[in-house]
Formats: sequence, structure tokens, C-alpha cells
Amino acid sequence: MTWGSLGPGNDQFSYPKGIAVDKNDNIYVVNYVYTRVHKFDSNGNFLRKWGTFGTADGQFWSPKYIAIDKNNAVYVTDSWNNRVQKFAASGVFLGKFGTEGTGNGRFNGPRGIAIDDAGYIYIVDSGNHRIQKFDSDFNFICKWGSEGTQEGEFLGPMGIAVDEKGYVYVTDAETDKISVFNSSGSFITMWGISGAAPKEIDMPIGIRVFGNFIYVCDAMNHRVQIFKTINE
Repeated sequence: MTWGSLGPGNDQFSYPKGIAVDKNDNIYVVNYVYTRVHKFDSNGNFLRKWGTFGTADGQFWSPKYIAIDKNNAVYVTDSWNNRVQKFAASGVFLGKFGTEGTGNGRFNGPRGIAIDDAGYIYIVDSGNHRIQKFDSDFNFICKWGSEGTQEGEFLGPMGIAVDEKGYVYVTDAETDKISVFNSSGSFITMWGISGAAPKEIDMPIGIRVFGNFIYVCDAMNHRVQIFKTINE
């Protein structure tokens, strides 16, 4: 089953970016160029959309990635507004956090977002080469990462996912690596070799964990690769 085509309609897109599924199997898609979110049922039937270009609450400037919490609240990284916005499943604006900068709780082009089973929110603060963690009330908890290519460092972090054991997986589109941390940011391991052969990666971006498997969008190889979650 597929749906969508190029255009401004309810079931059309221009450069769709993020995608997420809620506990009722509704599907949310970030329509990047048209700066809005579309919601569909599990059969691809259009339900609603929200968002326009701008800086006010509920508006977007370069929306990128999306995540759903256990209460079906919707979170969107609003990259060039340097914030994260929260919405009800109906599209009603509920809150926001973040502003431009390098301090705690500030962002420089946030990309990936993930929410764990306890409700903690993990944001890829791409331009600051780090991950930031917040509680469900948007309070800053901790951060990790810096610019570089060594363990625990990033050049172009993009996607993020959390498994059921609490391990955090981050893709780096510049180094072709996937790094793994515990929920407090302590480095555990990383893997990835640049190339096009099986198990090699060229610009990993999106990442999701389902059960014991990690699904990675291997962008420049035009494929998805599947890995097993770590088991310490």
C-alpha cells in the first residue's frame, strides 16, 4: 500500500521528512516544504493536518522529525525556530521548549527526536553536535556529545531511537557511524564503515527500533539496513 504524490493537497507532500505511528495505528507525516503535519489512519485515509510557515505557536520553520509519546501527544522538531513543539493528536498546540543557542535547553537546528517508556525526550541538537535529554515537563536533564569523530563525538548527528532496555542509538550522517549510549549519555559502542557493501553505510539518517531490531535509513545507498539491538 502506498499513498501520496507531489502537491499541496491533503494527501500530497513535498519532501516528507519525519514519520511516526501512535498507539491507535494512526500515521503522522512531517510535510517539510509545506511546513505542516498530516495525520492518516492505518489505511492511508486523510484525517487532518496542521501547521503553516512562521514563528508563532503551532507554526513551523523547517520541521524535520516527529515522535509520539505513550499518551499520543505529538512532538515535532522545528529546526530553524530552534525549538520542539508539542501537540495533541488533534493538532491542538500544547507547548514548546527551546530557543537558539549553545546553553542547556538551547538548540542549533534540532533534528531527530525520541521518547522512551518513562516519558523522557531525547533531541538531536545537530548544529551543537550533541544530544539533549528532557523530562516530560520540558525540564533539562542532561546532555552529551561534542564535535569530533571519536567515541561519544559527532559531526553530523541526525536520527535517534531508544530501545526497550533504555539504550540510545544515534546516527551520524557525516561519519557514517551509529553510536550507542545508555540513558544518561555514557558511551557504550559504535559501528559503521563507509561504503556500499552489505553492513557498510553511506549517510545514515533515520533510525527506529522495533523489538530486538534496529532499522536504519542508509540514504546514499538508497536502502534500509537492519541490525540487532545490543545486549550487554
